[in-house]
Amino acid sequence: VGALLHYGLLLHSGKSAKFCGTLPEDQLFKELESQKYKELHVSLVLKFKDSELNNFKRRIEKRFPGLLVIFGGTGFEEQ
Repeated sequence: VGALLHYGLLLHSGKSAKFCGTLPEDQLFKELESQKYKELHVSLVLKFKDSELNNFKRRIEKRFPGLLVIFGGTGFEEQ
């Protein structure tokens, strides 16, 4: 629900946004390939190790250079 609310706030502030819900990594990459995205906001419900998040972010940035990856949600703890 938090990610959907974040999506609503982005739209309300006048930003262009798309809500995709829960996607496996391969489906996420297909979505990112389908259009030119500037930012990816990832909402975490469960806590992940910093190393797991950093590896995930690196895989995205390697495949999509220049894409800003932002983590948030109840499962995210600022490093």
